[in-house]
Amino acid sequence: MTARNKPAPLPPGSPTTGPADSAWLRRSLDALGLSQVDLSRLVGVSTVSVSGWAVGRHPVPPSVARFLEVLDALPETRRRAILAAYRLIDRPEA
Repeated sequence: MTARNKPAPLPPGSPTTGPADSAWLRRSLDALGLSQVDLSRLVGVSTVSVSGWAVGRHPVPPSVARFLEVLDALPETRRRAILAAYRLIDRPEA
């Protein structure tokens, strides 16, 4: 995480400029401070599915890549509220 507890921006080569691949997904999860389990809870899929995307066994769905881009673009307070709603963090900070 960068200064003031804000995650680093998503890595270059995001899906808006081309297809998301497993390396992009792993870098994006790291930049957002999310685990594969966190992503599975956020998008409503199994951890096996996320693992398959992360190792390149299956392509990252465009909807999932776009979700990560939108999550990254949100103000920190809104992102924290979403993560808190999914119990991925204790509570959003004011």
